[in-house]
Amino acid sequence: MRGATLPWLVEPEKGTSPRLADLAPRVRGELEDPLLQHGALLFRGFAVDGARDFQAFADAIGSVRDYVGGNSPRSELLDRVYSSTEYPRNLDLALHNEMAYLGRWPARLAFCCMTPAEEGGETPIADCRKILGTLAPRLREKLEQKKVTYIRNLHGGGGTGLSWQASFRTDDRATVEARCREDGATWQWSEAGDLRTTLVRDALTTHPKTGERVFFNQIVLWHHSSLAPKLRDIYAASGMGPDDFPHNCTWGDGTPISDDEAGDIRACVARATSSFPWQRGDVLLIDNVLVAHGRRPFRGARQILVSLFA
Repeated sequence: MRGATLPWLVEPEKGTSPRLADLAPRVRGELEDPLLQHGALLFRGFAVDGARDFQAFADAIGSVRDYVGGNSPRSELLDRVYSSTEYPRNLDLALHNEMAYLGRWPARLAFCCMTPAEEGGETPIADCRKILGTLAPRLREKLEQKKVTYIRNLHGGGGTGLSWQASFRTDDRATVEARCREDGATWQWSEAGDLRTTLVRDALTTHPKTGERVFFNQIVLWHHSSLAPKLRDIYAASGMGPDDFPHNCTWGDGTPISDDEAGDIRACVARATSSFPWQRGDVLLIDNVLVAHGRRPFRGARQILVSLFA
């Protein structure tokens, strides 16, 4: 092991290339403390021959969970092994804590690089403790007290963004409503069969193991000011306001998060962000509460797998 920055690099002994799955006992044991200290571990130089090797590793290190209720388009390639977000390659995916908009979020994520991009395509990460520490006191207090409301507009099979069938992986409305109820979300069906959900969540949280207070939300990703300008213009031309977008967020009391406030948060996230170029076979394990992640634009083929842990 070596490194003093995010992520912490874990490599095999020189001249060896052990199977990735053989790392599982160390991840559950001696590597637990470094993960909690640094927030992310990068395993490099271990043998990963394909998606099933990654699946075996994921199954061996923890309780792998599903992506039901997720807000990103992705494919399930093997049982609970997903593609990374299928987002246009020319766009940035803003840093976020995975599924922070739900009542249930994954404790950890593991990413595996099958094919690195020809150019770009990094998965930037940021220490949420550092983000919180750089926020202006007034903004931090507002995040603490007001919380954040996440608004989703999921079409019923023909529209912009994700469908509710794809998000909840079912076409049964009662199943969807049960999941919303479990998360504490309110929901509304339109006559056209579209679904609107609203959920108030904490914008900051306390890590369950370390007791540290951290920045934990998806404000930068969901706020309408983060939309690509061309997409924002298309929505505006069709008469859509921010609350009609596929997703948006406000303060917990329903008042708008201003563009300046979102910009200040975005700047704090950027100051805490680091990245590295992917190599084939790399596996990045992150603590989802301690570390936010995103995706840089890229050129050429790129395949990153991901599994989520309860």
